[in-house]
Amino acid sequence: MLNYRETEILNNLIKGKKYNFKLISEKYGVSDRAARYYINNIDSILRLLDYKITKKAKNSISLDTNQDFKNLLEILEKIHKLSMEDRISILKLILFFDEKGLNITKICEELEISRTTIKKDLKLMSKEFKMQKIELVYKNANGYRLNGNFRDILIKKIELLEKIFDSLNDKNSSKLVKAQVYRYFFKYIKQKNIENTKKFIVEIEKVMFLNINKESYNKIFSYVLILLNFEKIYENSNDLTAKKFLINTEEYKKIEKILKNILNKNEIKTEILIEITDLIMGININSLKNNSFEDWINEELIIKKMISKVSKIVKTDLTRDEILYNGLLYHIKPAMYRIKNNIQIKNSVFQELILEKDPILDVVNKAIKEIEGLFEVKFPEDEIALMGFHIKASIERNTSEKTKKVILICGLGYGSSKVLEQSLKENYDLDIVDVLPYYLIKTSMPNYANIDLILSTIDLEESYDIPVVKINPLLKEEDFILLSKYGIRKNITKISLKQLMEIIKNNTTIIDKSKLVNELKNKFENKINDDLLEVGIILKKMLNKNNFQFVNKVKDWKEAITKAGNILEENEIIRHDYISEMIKMIEKHGAYIIIEEGIAIPHAPISENVLKTGISLLVIKEKVLFPNGKGANIFLSFATANKTEHLGILNDLFELITKYNFIEKISKITKYEELEEYFRKELIC
Repeated sequence: MLNYRETEILNNLIKGKKYNFKLISEKYGVSDRAARYYINNIDSILRLLDYKITKKAKNSISLDTNQDFKNLLEILEKIHKLSMEDRISILKLILFFDEKGLNITKICEELEISRTTIKKDLKLMSKEFKMQKIELVYKNANGYRLNGNFRDILIKKIELLEKIFDSLNDKNSSKLVKAQVYRYFFKYIKQKNIENTKKFIVEIEKVMFLNINKESYNKIFSYVLILLNFEKIYENSNDLTAKKFLINTEEYKKIEKILKNILNKNEIKTEILIEITDLIMGININSLKNNSFEDWINEELIIKKMISKVSKIVKTDLTRDEILYNGLLYHIKPAMYRIKNNIQIKNSVFQELILEKDPILDVVNKAIKEIEGLFEVKFPEDEIALMGFHIKASIERNTSEKTKKVILICGLGYGSSKVLEQSLKENYDLDIVDVLPYYLIKTSMPNYANIDLILSTIDLEESYDIPVVKINPLLKEEDFILLSKYGIRKNITKISLKQLMEIIKNNTTIIDKSKLVNELKNKFENKINDDLLEVGIILKKMLNKNNFQFVNKVKDWKEAITKAGNILEENEIIRHDYISEMIKMIEKHGAYIIIEEGIAIPHAPISENVLKTGISLLVIKEKVLFPNGKGANIFLSFATANKTEHLGILNDLFELITKYNFIEKISKITKYEELEEYFRKELIC
């Protein structure tokens, strides 16, 4: 409710006193922003209790005193303290809709509640969220925030708004008791958008002959309100792409026309229009009754349930097959739209499954029953066959031992691409058909046939019929999990080349060791682990007092690159123009040089500005931020005279990062002797 300052201001306004924001700021020793906050709180209470809100003239704030305020303050004093349910509703409103996150100190002051009480509430909420696989996390300066699937969080937002609208519309409910909840609700939800949502639903029911049932009305209202009230909608680009077919529908055009008129805008965001059209399509199909609203909005759930059911029937785990998931995501809703509008698909491949009475059709029929019951639709034979086609391909992917053919795209240049290629071959049985720089992919892709996947370390602007999987330049556990979703399993066992050579050495005389090693590597290819080279030897040899430098702070990333480049220039490895080339590469292509948070490898292409192959190491105490938000305080800069001389450097570096705590240890050093100590202790060399 109102705090003592707000109550005092309201009392004086009722008595006819006039205020301005400067006067409030000076009287209570608060900022202009806080003064405005006090008046906003007073207005929200007055509005809630059906009083006229404050009048704001040029330099004056007043209240119409011709209103009956007889019982107002008495009523406010008698309002119960916030219940736990109301506290949790307020905390959820902040977590769901406040971009700054939830700050405990701030909310305790606003609600005049102890930290212990708020922490208990957060603990209860955390348990509730975990059931939906949503995590409540604390991020220092950003306070508490929610992590989880975007659609799961969206459903919880809709549930909360639906509950608030139920209480607002309940004539038997006392609005006074919920006053604090409503105050926060109207802080995040604009009254204008509520009115616009009402107008839209009335108009769309009329134009499209919809029948929105009472059971679903508040859910639908809340969802449309969220779409109109908040700009950021999409977290998953697959969602957007899968629904793009709606852009060409009559429903989309009608919705666009209605919204342009209501919002008085010449253009409405495509994402908003797609989402609302998708919602209207669901209402058209079964009025979103029988508790089907959540499943329609979060179709991921129904698709995963279907895949799980198929997996049990065919006795093969398809649940991690991302290609199958995307295939069904792009099919289920469009299929329902076609059914509703009597549109039939024709495709000889799918028809073949029907003519041959393929057993996969029975599998699909069993797996699709729950969706048919939920949305009151019956999928025809051709739609069943299309789903069967996706499922058959998935079964083949997940049971076949066929080696996957992949194209590798890397933004870090030839050297790091080769190192990543080697790492992939060590971990997987893959046929890497080619390694391409990102700028050649558009022109090169048409030349390749029967490619299963594109693996890329950067985001690709173009879309391809082949699945694109983004991985880290240094393979992490998350990459192994992601690749497994595409049917690529990690190699469990590999032969150690070091141990193999020891066995050969102990049982025979080796005439040409180098030739033998090369023949073994060529013969066994991906089945062998090349562990002959000692890790760190190359870097240890190349780094010395002359090419190492520590500084406390730099102005920005450009200064960091310049300092790292200056070391190369001082050691006669490069000409001065090479430094400008490094900076231009980042300006053009982004912070691709950050291979892991904390470390960057500045470099430029081979040119006349490279005098010889060499490296420099710059360590900065304060981390430097790049335009994409990533940061680094270790800068291992290099120049190479040809395409191969730096491969050993990069291979060494990647091994040190993944296995020998290079980033953690080196980021703390301040002098060259500590670098020597790292190599001595970690690598025992």
